[in-house]
Amino acid sequence: MIIGLTGFLASGKDTVGSLFLVYIDVESEIRYNRAKQRSKELEHVITYEDFLSSEMKELENKDDNAQQLMKCKTLARYTLDNNGTLDELSKNIDNLLLKIQLENSDKPNWNDFFLNIAKEHALRSDCLSARMGCVIVVDNTIVSSGYNGAPRKTKGCFERGYCIRRMNNVPSGQRYELCASVHAEQNAIINAARTGAKILGGTVYLYSEKNYLGLVEPIDAFPCFICKKLLVNAGIERVVCSQKNGTYKVYNVNDWVEEWKDKDICTDVMSYSTNYK
Repeated sequence: MIIGLTGFLASGKDTVGSLFLVYIDVESEIRYNRAKQRSKELEHVITYEDFLSSEMKELENKDDNAQQLMKCKTLARYTLDNNGTLDELSKNIDNLLLKIQLENSDKPNWNDFFLNIAKEHALRSDCLSARMGCVIVVDNTIVSSGYNGAPRKTKGCFERGYCIRRMNNVPSGQRYELCASVHAEQNAIINAARTGAKILGGTVYLYSEKNYLGLVEPIDAFPCFICKKLLVNAGIERVVCSQKNGTYKVYNVNDWVEEWKDKDICTDVMSYSTNYK
């Protein structure tokens, strides 16, 4: 058995750039007969035995500057059968390309998909501290969305050119009522009411990133305790929040309900901190 190696351009993981290494499988006797038909490769190889001997040298070559085909074989991710006719080879290539497409699909899962959409909504934010975007999903369909920003037809921080909270020395993560913006989750719930969209039993996807003095970077998203109360009453079942490391965290809203049966609603240990200057 002899090998050939080739690369297919395709997108996917575990590749060098966008290259997949493929091991081409051809029986030695078939390769020998093909070589005779081409009248090539036989200048120094007369018999089948000599042909095998020559190939073994290529396969087992330990010269770092040589092909080292056996080492390449171990690196190959896919195998292509080339023992048949050209038509059969063409079909095998099509089947291999389909296999590569199926195994290396970059189709995002539902959580990543909706968080990416929430991230786009966050770009509409007019907050000078953090940008947040939210979508509410029912049966994998977006029924409402929102971002943090000033109430409709009023001036946001970008238009005003200053942050009300900073001007009044309000600590970050506290006194949310002293803010020009409505939170992203709140706006999503409000927008659902405006359009009559049903959000009962839905899932909220929340994305957040720091946007402060020219610095933009992801941060761990989570609902403040005010938004938690609204989400409970709105009948939301889950909240999926982006994390600064690129992952996401899932909260079950009923867990908050159970926790608040024993603890004070306002004693929430999680709060945002922008570290204002």
